[in-house]
Amino acid sequence: MENRIINPQAYAHPFEYIMCKVFHCDRGGACGMADADFIRRNPHTAVVATCMYIYANANETKKREIEDFLSDARYHFQFDFDKLLSAESNVIEMVNGSYELSYENGEKTIEALLEKFRTICQ
Repeated sequence: MENRIINPQAYAHPFEYIMCKVFHCDRGGACGMADADFIRRNPHTAVVATCMYIYANANETKKREIEDFLSDARYHFQFDFDKLLSAESNVIEMVNGSYELSYENGEKTIEALLEKFRTICQ
C-alpha cells in the first residue's frame, strides 16, 4: 500500500457543500449538520436528514432511489470518516468483530456514497 496521508475533513467538505445547497444555508446551517466537522463524525445522521428533506416532496421513483441509497449508507456510515479511511481493504476491524465494506476500501466507500448522495440531491 502506498504511504500517504488521508485527510478525513477533506472528504466531508463535498457533503457539506451539497447539504448547504439542498437546505439553502451557509456552513453550520440545518441545525448545525451542514458542517464538515459534524459530517465527518456523524455521516449517517447528516445524509439521512438531507435525504428525508428531499423525500418529503419526492415522486415515487425518487423515493425508491433515496430508500436504496439510505440502505447502503446505513451500513457503511455507521463508521465515522476517520474509521472508514483507516480501512486499507474492504474489511474494518473492530473490537466486537469485522465488518466487510461493499467497496474496495474506506476511501472508495466514501467516494461511491458521495456520488450517490450528489445524484439524489440534484
